[in-house]
Amino acid sequence: VVVTPSLATGCLPGIIREVLLERGAAVEATLTGEDLRRCEAAFITSSTNGVVGVERLDDRRLDPVAPAIDRARTALDAVD
Repeated sequence: VVVTPSLATGCLPGIIREVLLERGAAVEATLTGEDLRRCEAAFITSSTNGVVGVERLDDRRLDPVAPAIDRARTALDAVD
């Protein structure tokens, strides 16, 4: 499941975030530090770079090419 932070947390209401939510490729939730410590993968988005997998979170390696990241990219590719 791809989860994006709630806007109430200060998360920016970006275009890519909105597209992922509209296409059902992500859900909005309040995330905690514990949620981040348990995640297997994470990505950041920007209008210039699209979806970019995160390789490390603190001292822990994450999967920068996890299936959830590919699904997010696919959802965005369908917009183009």
